[in-house]
Amino acid sequence: MYRNGKYYLICHMHQYENLSYLHVERFRNLAVNEHDHSLMRALDSFNPEPGSSFDWDKHMGERPYPMNDKAVPIHLRIKNTLESVYD
Repeated sequence: MYRNGKYYLICHMHQYENLSYLHVERFRNLAVNEHDHSLMRALDSFNPEPGSSFDWDKHMGERPYPMNDKAVPIHLRIKNTLESVYD
């Protein structure tokens, strides 16, 4: 996934409950080992709406940065100028 000028690998690491987002440019010296890397969960199991397919576009569209917390709508009121606020 490409977001905010960076590439991320979205994955599930077995020791954590949620999805993980890893910066691809930080990977070094990758290797496959003898451990069992079988899938323990289906992607659809990460959908906050049980029984529905996981929707990548919706998931990422609700989050300006890759994160697992529930997306919360916010309202931003600007008084004066917006020049110093940017992403």
